[in-house]
Amino acid sequence: MSDVSIGIFFLLLAALSAALGQALFKLAALNGSLAGALTRGRRILVLGILCFGVEGVFWTLVLRRLDLSLAQPLASVELIAVALFCHWWLKEELKPRRRLGIVFIVVGIVLVGAV
Repeated sequence: MSDVSIGIFFLLLAALSAALGQALFKLAALNGSLAGALTRGRRILVLGILCFGVEGVFWTLVLRRLDLSLAQPLASVELIAVALFCHWWLKEELKPRRRLGIVFIVVGIVLVGAV
């Protein structure tokens, strides 16, 4: 595997880690107030924080292999992952306008990644 392929693999892992962290934060927030999230949802909140730590490790590995000017736009895949996690896991609605936005993000990723 080339450095670019490995970098993209780590980028996907970083994006999935961050998206999972966001979804876990949302679950913790659904437990009520901040104080409630810190008590009832403590495990969920800690897992979310850990996801961001894992993301940081993967992101560092990405930056060793890819130019930041390529990696950062490709990281927009996280936005898609968050939308899909929230749709499937949290039962949030994916309205047509949001779906169209996801299509535009994919087009942008393809355009940036095709260089």
